[in-house]
Amino acid sequence: MKITLNEVIKKSNEVFKAIFPKVAVFYLLLGVLPNALVQLYMMKDNPNPLFLIMAGLIGFAVFIAMVIYVKAFFEGNGISATAVLSEVKNCIWPCLSSIVALIGGICVAAGIVCPIIVALTIPLMIGLQTSQAQWAYPSMAGIIIVLLCCCYLTVRIIFFLNFAIVEKARWFAPLKKSWQITKGHFWKLVLIILILSCFNLPVSLSLSLAPRFPLAFVIIYLCLMPVHLYVFSIFQTLFFKLYYDK
Repeated sequence: MKITLNEVIKKSNEVFKAIFPKVAVFYLLLGVLPNALVQLYMMKDNPNPLFLIMAGLIGFAVFIAMVIYVKAFFEGNGISATAVLSEVKNCIWPCLSSIVALIGGICVAAGIVCPIIVALTIPLMIGLQTSQAQWAYPSMAGIIIVLLCCCYLTVRIIFFLNFAIVEKARWFAPLKKSWQITKGHFWKLVLIILILSCFNLPVSLSLSLAPRFPLAFVIIYLCLMPVHLYVFSIFQTLFFKLYYDK
């Protein structure tokens, strides 16, 4: 199924207009505000890991809830806050199991990739120190290829949590389903990720205010909440367009 970027943007505008009035306060208080406070807290010396874990779990639950709201929109169904909470509870184990599977896969991949990078780095360092390009260039090219392969794999499994939420798939099944649904859409995904990065640029720039002007940072971060939500809408719209139009 061919999906154009214009279709995705147009549909994401509809998604944003539909869900923003319903979730704005919820997303602001439980999503954006805790995230802003976490950003400030992480700049402290020796931040409490328990606090960061709790904040991460809240953010994780908010993400699940938001995906459920977008799913309801695409299915043309209304959904109550109680139903969303019930769905969030049902999605926790599928999401956690798929994350554990991903971590396991990353550990295995790291065991393969790290020795390769080390093997390529040694001649690269020798080439740089001795000014011998015949050592440096091939090693540099090899490292770039390995990194590009890692980026490719990341893009192909980017929707694994969506499958854990939508289909309650567990362990490696969401990773496999994400690989299947992104087939033939790699460059479109890369383009949308780059666009979303541009949208997130004001958010990233606001972080520079945090050390000296923490209150100003929090206020700006909260004011940028619609940007957060719009970026989320675009990403989820692409997933559900691929999912329902397949």
